[in-house]
Amino acid sequence: MRISRAALAATVLAGATAVGFAVSVGTASAESDPTSGKIVAASAAETPQLTQIEWHSDVNTTTMIKGVTLTGRLSSAGSVPEGTELTVTRSFGTGSIVVIGTVKTDASGFFSLFDKPPFTGQIEYGVRFAGNELLQSATETEMVWVERAQSALALAVSPAGVHNLGATVTLTATLGPTYSNRVVEFWADPAGTDQAPRLIKRAVVYSNGKMLASVPVTRNTVVTVKFSGDAAYHPTSRAVSLWTRVAASTTLTKHYKTAKIGGVSYQYFRKSVDPVINQTMTAAPNRKVRSVIQIWSGGKWQFWSARDTKLTTAGKASFTFITGAKAGSMFRVRAEYIIGTSGDSLNANTQGAWKYFTLTN
Repeated sequence: MRISRAALAATVLAGATAVGFAVSVGTASAESDPTSGKIVAASAAETPQLTQIEWHSDVNTTTMIKGVTLTGRLSSAGSVPEGTELTVTRSFGTGSIVVIGTVKTDASGFFSLFDKPPFTGQIEYGVRFAGNELLQSATETEMVWVERAQSALALAVSPAGVHNLGATVTLTATLGPTYSNRVVEFWADPAGTDQAPRLIKRAVVYSNGKMLASVPVTRNTVVTVKFSGDAAYHPTSRAVSLWTRVAASTTLTKHYKTAKIGGVSYQYFRKSVDPVINQTMTAAPNRKVRSVIQIWSGGKWQFWSARDTKLTTAGKASFTFITGAKAGSMFRVRAEYIIGTSGDSLNANTQGAWKYFTLTN
């Protein structure tokens, strides 16, 4: 007996309905209702849930050395599985986007990323979730300004204090961490307008960050140590002033003998002979030496007189001291350099040694 194709199809469908067999066509499906025997359509595949990325960090600026830590959260109306992978990118002003790695979410969708950018300026960080069959893709960006850090630089002087003319002063520079440059420069700028600043030394610091330089001083000098900076650190400098005395001494002439009074050496002058006071001081244009004279009176040294005398180009000055004092008077005299008063400001205030003398009949 022949069975038509239509009859065969009806027979197969009826058998399928009887056992609850599902027939799928494309992404939709149909199955029989065992109670009524009717064919019902199953639901279409679930639509992926909307997702979003929110930044939770508040980082506006950082440095190349410090780096940047950014935190955020991937959230959705549906659940975000722990370990969901996100791609992290970084872009600079050129517009090129570089993938720098991946991060994974925790059980609550939170993530954190750390990066040390290799350059300064405005950087855009991006986080992208590619999406899956349950969650839609999402992307978010964050702008961070990367600055150069302040470099640490110190400058120490040995010996400290005011220095004698011609002394050699040792300066020690200490440079803190840097990115690539470990070079420091020492510059000396002597007081006055007749000498320009000069480079004393340029060198790479030792492994402990230190470098030494020696400077002979003849006048007040500002020494500056400089670090020119690098990609990650700002340039910086430190300066110290090396205060320097002049050489100042006094001699007396026309005395007739030298003897000690109370353990101090005195030069003796006849009352009829006026002492000649000779001063020697480091020479400089238009420089004057101050001669300060004191007399012993009332059990202590008291001011008697002072005068300023212009130095020769060889640094010499002399004058006759007319006292009018009586025999037995005791005096002392010294040379002084006083900033400004002595005609310039090239050196530090200086007082020479006292010279003692007395008058006799």
